[in-house]
Amino acid sequence: MELGILGKILENAKEKSVVTNFVKELSNYLENTNQSNNKNLNEIEKEYKLTYDSSCLLVTKRNEILKEYAIKSQKEIQYISYKNEDKGLYQIIELNKKGEQSSFYLPKTELPENIEVDKIIKKQGNKYKIDEETTKEIIEKIQNEAEKIANIQNENLNKYRKENILYQVVDFGSKGIYLQNTKTNEIFEEPNLEQEIINKISTDAILSYKSGKYQYEEELTDKYIEGLIDIKENKTS
Repeated sequence: MELGILGKILENAKEKSVVTNFVKELSNYLENTNQSNNKNLNEIEKEYKLTYDSSCLLVTKRNEILKEYAIKSQKEIQYISYKNEDKGLYQIIELNKKGEQSSFYLPKTELPENIEVDKIIKKQGNKYKIDEETTKEIIEKIQNEAEKIANIQNENLNKYRKENILYQVVDFGSKGIYLQNTKTNEIFEEPNLEQEIINKISTDAILSYKSGKYQYEEELTDKYIEGLIDIKENKTS
């Protein structure tokens, strides 16, 4: 009898342990899911390392998503698109049931305390509330488009990245570094340079591309800036 009782106690303990572990795993999953749904457009752009052109395309896709949602759902949508930090005003893109777009500004005092850019809001009575369900759906659609854009972007970038070719830094963009192929003179925006390299270089710096990675050619850069070499006549070793 005593062993039987002890067995039941152990069995119950195991079941409780399984339930506890399940609850923890479920909690972690929901937390990660919420973090994903809480991303804004800027965070999505950074996640996929989008170039300036790709970021502009994503904004166009976002506007198409909002318009399509308004028409299909036959709901008016109010989307927080921008925050003016100096004036403390939020720009709201409003779409009617036909998908026609207009915009206006609201101060933070008229919006929910936890308001953020890229949220959908709706008015209940005299107050605005965040429409979490619609926001989640819109952000998921935007993220799917970002992934498609990033895939196309990376395919195009791979066409510019050539083994044992020298590249010259021609400008610093908001999303990446503009490089010029010293052989073909093609210019493109590279969003994947390592921060360690970015910290070392300036305009006219020379980079090489070897084994799938960029390298800073400091000696070549110094000689080029001093006018001692023609970079087009040099090759990587």
